[in-house]
Amino acid sequence: MLGVFFGVLLGRVQFLADVLGPTSRRPIRWPRVTLAPLLGHRAGTGMQSKVALGGHPGLLHRLFQRFQGVREVDRNLLANARILGANQRKLTTQVIIPSALTWITASLHTSFSFALVGAVVGEFVGAIQGIGLMIQTAGANFNAMGFSRPWSSWRWWL
Repeated sequence: MLGVFFGVLLGRVQFLADVLGPTSRRPIRWPRVTLAPLLGHRAGTGMQSKVALGGHPGLLHRLFQRFQGVREVDRNLLANARILGANQRKLTTQVIIPSALTWITASLHTSFSFALVGAVVGEFVGAIQGIGLMIQTAGANFNAMGFSRPWSSWRWWL
């Protein structure tokens, strides 16, 4: 919801769009894996860094998509709403946000995959417990199956 607010704000205020528009696209091009050591150093190896690493790439992508969605609203539709007497609040809530809703929902598909990749990378890089530590330990011991004896029972799954 916060991303929708900032995307609409960037799209509606021309000064903010001119100043922050080009810089909001720059972090999207950064490789998401390079953020893992930075966030691990800043937030530690706990849950906070994993949440930040999972949410950061998706947040920036959604923000840019919402910004673009607001900028792509049909100008004739805006002019017709102004002629019919819509103020800025009604224009935003009843014309711009519903028109940009296709951009908003389309961004959820790709931002979910970015968030999933970020969460997996966070588990690999900064794991002190959980499945990330199990994967690191199994990889370090050349034990891909995750148990000590490959001939042991299959009941370790249960």
